[in-house]
Amino acid sequence: MKHLISIFIFIVILMSFSSAQDIVLMDGLTPNFTTCDAILTDGGFTVSDYANNSDIVVTICSNNGQGLQIDFLGFAIEDGQDFLTVYDGPNVISPEIPDSPFTGTSISTLTSTGTCLTFHFTSNETVTAAGWQAVLTCVPIGPQQECLIDYDLAISPAYEPGGVCTGGTNYNYCLTINDWGADSPSEFHGFDLDFGPGIDPITLVPVSFPVSCDGLGSWGFYESVTSAGTGLITGPGFFYDSDGDGDPGNNPGDACVGAPPWTFCFDVQIDLCEADESNAGEDASISITTYSDGESGAFNDPNCSTDEVIVIEG
Repeated sequence: MKHLISIFIFIVILMSFSSAQDIVLMDGLTPNFTTCDAILTDGGFTVSDYANNSDIVVTICSNNGQGLQIDFLGFAIEDGQDFLTVYDGPNVISPEIPDSPFTGTSISTLTSTGTCLTFHFTSNETVTAAGWQAVLTCVPIGPQQECLIDYDLAISPAYEPGGVCTGGTNYNYCLTINDWGADSPSEFHGFDLDFGPGIDPITLVPVSFPVSCDGLGSWGFYESVTSAGTGLITGPGFFYDSDGDGDPGNNPGDACVGAPPWTFCFDVQIDLCEADESNAGEDASISITTYSDGESGAFNDPNCSTDEVIVIEG
């Protein structure tokens, strides 16, 4: 009887589409899929129950930069013993979808906040069930939020940019992030620095950075950071390493209730003036781009991507 019901459901799924769809089969053989148009099913497909002793992880990402929506047409796994855990991101360290893990026969429509969802299915050694069948489509990602709420800048000595050749001067800059208005997967993860041609990047010296807010990891200065979630390459700048492995790109940001201020200081030197003052008034600006852990860290979430770029005019 289960086979007949499953075949009927599968026919309904197929009839709901106008063209051939991808099949995302959670059988443990293929761990990654990129699609916007698919049928998602357990490893038993439509002809058998899923297997005992399953431990399967599958990540699905959209192929057009949109979010994912999963509409379940059927869901039945052993209640309280077998579980489908769904993570809102590209791996199992991403935050879980609300109400995850799922068991029994209760599951709702799932929608990602970024471009990927990760599914982890586990079953015990006894009792299986029909599993699940679902339709996967891509949908626009929800409105982005303002993450960088408030900051302060302190510069010493007093900055006198442009116009007159004042090259060779050492300046100390301190950036304080007073308020970060987002949480996982949009925790504050760091910022990088982009210098105008009037500043020699070799003269950049990190001076100080804050202790961690969550008490787990540490802030530091990095020449380059590659996000495990997005592939974005950032730096040089200050970033948060939550697990102490020396790679901020593979972990979350500095989670903290109330987000007390983070202060970062660095020194840099304006280029020495040419004898003929040919570089007088050269652009000595500094652009500071802040990042969430959904941009430069372990996750993939565009929530904070429209934040202000802080520009120190030079």
